[in-house]
Amino acid sequence: MYSGINRLMKNFTPRLSAIKDKDGKTLTENEEISNRWKEYCSEMYEDNTNEEMKQVESNDEILEPTRSEVEWAIKQLPNGKSAGNDKIHAEMIKASGEQGIDIFHKLCKKIWIEEKWPDEWVKSVFVPIPKKGDLQQCSNYRTIALISHASKILLKIIMKRLEKKIEKEVSQTQAGFRRNRGTRDQIFNLRIIIEKCRESNTELHLGLIDYTKAFDCVSHHKMIETLKKYNCLFKIINLIKNL
Repeated sequence: MYSGINRLMKNFTPRLSAIKDKDGKTLTENEEISNRWKEYCSEMYEDNTNEEMKQVESNDEILEPTRSEVEWAIKQLPNGKSAGNDKIHAEMIKASGEQGIDIFHKLCKKIWIEEKWPDEWVKSVFVPIPKKGDLQQCSNYRTIALISHASKILLKIIMKRLEKKIEKEVSQTQAGFRRNRGTRDQIFNLRIIIEKCRESNTELHLGLIDYTKAFDCVSHHKMIETLKKYNCLFKIINLIKNL
């Protein structure tokens, strides 16, 4: 009985009817709560750099997304995930078959040439997931962005092309957000270091640093400058910039 109840309750999260504003005042009206979340997310993801991100001339001779790339990207879309603002699920895209591949191929080529994304593809739906602490504070939630599954087709193609360029520039000690690497690799490396230090009777000091909302605070300007530094194609830089 316990396991059955546990399965039913696994994804259940009690809905809060109140949230606090920046001054600690409790808000209970739906409109006030929505406006507070809008304010919080806008401030969190805002890039305070005053420099204007200029469009760069894109003279790269690079192939537009191929049909085989689009077909590969569609197959990579994960099933069972929530839809974005356009309400289109990954399963719907996959079910469109060969005709769907042709349609998305034409659309991806158009976006590639014009460097302009469809309006529905640049809108995200933010879902707050509660963590620990006072759940009337927005900062005690992890925000998940639901983006258009259709946009992920071109994004996966861009990411795959970028990986070839960036992978050789990334430190071998970095395991996060890298293919075939993860926490287990770092735990193994750490254990080897500890064992070697014990064998040689050497002092070892560990520094554990957890940056609050680290990936939410990445400067867009710095990211673009880093891509330029690694000589990434201006076409791809412009597409990322225009998201």
